[in-house]
Amino acid sequence: MRYEVRRLAVWGASLLLCLWLMACAPPPAAAPTQPSPGETATVTSTATAEPTRLATLQPALPAERVIMDSLDATGKLLVAQARQDLAGRLNIDAQAATLVSADAMRWSDSSLGCPQPGMMYAQVITPGYRFVFDVAGQQYDYHTDNKRVVLCEAKP
Repeated sequence: MRYEVRRLAVWGASLLLCLWLMACAPPPAAAPTQPSPGETATVTSTATAEPTRLATLQPALPAERVIMDSLDATGKLLVAQARQDLAGRLNIDAQAATLVSADAMRWSDSSLGCPQPGMMYAQVITPGYRFVFDVAGQQYDYHTDNKRVVLCEAKP
């Protein structure tokens, strides 16, 4: 009898572990979408400290989806961080901030193109992104490395 109870307990624990692992698995990748006739999406590659245009869209209605589809997992995570930061700064709902462009960047130093007076920065090529959000007609420029986001108030 004890053997049966243990076997049942092990089987139940294994089933729960399998269900948990399936729930934690990332969703399957969606097929790339084509922009609608009013939208454009371009991808180009340029030299150091120049953006790699992942997507630029006009008008910016369903266009954000095209931009998000062009980003890798790290880029999507950084967009979410930047959006939450902007929402906190402006005291708005995060979804009120519309992503209007995303560029893969190679910043010339660790200031991410937004140097602050009196600060010193490592002189190392730093990969990251430049995101532009629109909130009620006002644009906000976020620069990132692969871990942090910075609101860049000065034009690069």
